[in-house]
Amino acid sequence: MTASWRNEGFTRFAAYLSAWNRHIDLCTALIPPDRRLILTTHELDRSHEQLARFLDIPADRLDVGKGHLNPSTWSGRIETLVDPGLRG
Repeated sequence: MTASWRNEGFTRFAAYLSAWNRHIDLCTALIPPDRRLILTTHELDRSHEQLARFLDIPADRLDVGKGHLNPSTWSGRIETLVDPGLRG
């Protein structure tokens, strides 16, 4: 692995994940539980009933056929993309 990846690539990646986690923590702290809905991406295709209840609309108003237009075929975990020697 090159020094460039170690010094620049991973640092940016780690900074991105850190910023994302701070953003999630801030949103969770500021938005009351009854005003937020957290859905995992891989469950979007089967979360329409929960989403409809949250939005207070009939579930049949949601176009579930277009609920996940770009499903992933990758079933790995993101940390597997990072060299094990760079993980904490």
